[in-house]
Amino acid sequence: MVAGLLLGRLIPELGDTLSAVEIDGISLPIAIGLLSMMYPVPAKVRYDRLDSVTGDRELLGRSLVLNWVLGPALMFAPAWIFLPDLPEYRTGLIIVGLARCIAMVIIWNDLACGDREAAAVLVALDSRRSDRHLRRNLGPGARRRRRSADRGPCPGRVRVRVPGAAQTVRARFRCVHRRTGDAAMTTPSVLFVCVKNGGKSQMAAGLMHAVAGDRVHVHSAGTTPGTSVNALSAQSLLEVGVDIRGEVPKPIDPSLLRRVDVVVTLGREAHVEPLDGVRIINWDTDEPSERGIDGIERMRLVRDDIETRVETCAPNSTSRIPRPPRR
Repeated sequence: MVAGLLLGRLIPELGDTLSAVEIDGISLPIAIGLLSMMYPVPAKVRYDRLDSVTGDRELLGRSLVLNWVLGPALMFAPAWIFLPDLPEYRTGLIIVGLARCIAMVIIWNDLACGDREAAAVLVALDSRRSDRHLRRNLGPGARRRRRSADRGPCPGRVRVRVPGAAQTVRARFRCVHRRTGDAAMTTPSVLFVCVKNGGKSQMAAGLMHAVAGDRVHVHSAGTTPGTSVNALSAQSLLEVGVDIRGEVPKPIDPSLLRRVDVVVTLGREAHVEPLDGVRIINWDTDEPSERGIDGIERMRLVRDDIETRVETCAPNSTSRIPRPPRR
């Protein structure tokens, strides 16, 4: 955005030059920009999991009500209130309520770590119904009339902004619904991995359970699992009210690895081979032993580092784990 603004200032004729590059009335630079922006997100969708979304009748029902009852009504009333004497603007604004822009829904959903599969299904549903409605009921000039709501004399544009702002608020409300899980999200899942699954990965799983509760499906595993949970790791977590003493180290389940939303490796020794569609990140956690700190004090420092990372990434995290007094 900054680069575009600077280029527009430095090269005033650039806008007209780019606008002149069209194919069948569509700006080629804009089309290329939209494609490069949107393509990576749908490429991450796990299409083999779409049946879990399409089978959710409550989710699809809410989406249809929001988009095909509340959305058009929200735009229809302000359009007639603010633009009674400007039929072209009024028609264009109503069409905006019927045929939403889907590009930023996809982008913002991905930035918010929303459910990609749910977003893909709902966007596909909305876009198909919008396009069919525009073509069948409003004719071939519908898209031109939609764009006319933001063109023309300045007074018309100013009056369009008020109901247009209401539409923006509604669109953001839909994204928030998806983020919180009330409408379109399924519960996210995470797999924590270290080498033996006896220390750091168990600590991360226990802390995520404590912070996020049932808002996240939490799993842990080891690349070369040991036989028991590290006693000092368990002790350090007990000090903050988290009990992992009943946990047992487990190997990585290949089917689980492909199902979770994100895999988090902890430390520098655990490695998970990249898989298509699987997001893998690394937490290079603090290693106090490199500074000569061992025993329970080492584990407390590791715990505090992992706790901070968990509280930062946990969805809708409002609770914080009580820290014990320093010794």
